Amino acid sequence: MVFAIDARFCHSFHEIESLDIPNILFPSQCRKLYQVIGIGIQEEFRNPYVIIKEQHGSVTYRLPEELSTWVQNKLLLVKGGASLFPCPFGFSHFQVRCFAYSC
Repeated sequence: MVFAIDARFCHSFHEIESLDIPNILFPSQCRKLYQVIGIGIQEEFRNPYVIIKEQHGSVTYRLPEELSTWVQNKLLLVKGGASLFPCPFGFSHFQVRCFAYSC
């Protein structure tokens, strides 16, 4: 489930909860892994989002705008034929920057 540009969130995107991304002190520090089943860019404002598999279904979360390039790069890989999802990903803030990690 991957969406390149998604119009579903035009009027309510900012009401979607932001993904809780922890601050870490060291790059090797443990971070929570999420089972990501899809990603996308909201059409009107070009905001990135992630769809995470949870216990009772899936939940869509907003991502920080600084992860837009990460989402766009992953979407290009998928468009080229790569099978990236579902996949566990970790997200963290380290030294004032946001990072996404895949296993």
